[in-house]
Amino acid sequence: MVTWTQAVTIRPDQQEAIDLYINDILQCTGIPGLALSIVSENTEQVTQAYGIGNLQTGAPLSVDNTLIIGSLTKHFTAILLAKLMSESQG
Repeated sequence: MVTWTQAVTIRPDQQEAIDLYINDILQCTGIPGLALSIVSENTEQVTQAYGIGNLQTGAPLSVDNTLIIGSLTKHFTAILLAKLMSESQG
């Protein structure tokens, strides 16, 4: 998890680097698709879908697709709680 302490604006060259990195991850891991959102200071900086959204038809993934994340919310919650506890002790 990456956390910025100030407002961030994604430049076009950074967006291109993110796109290349995510596409490399999809290729190397065999993950069919993923959605990414970067939010800074309550402002959406990037929302992008990568890869395949329908394995049967090969249709690309869209930010409008509904994704099932299974039990991953437990991991997010644990990380956020650990972060909050760490910050309150600092």
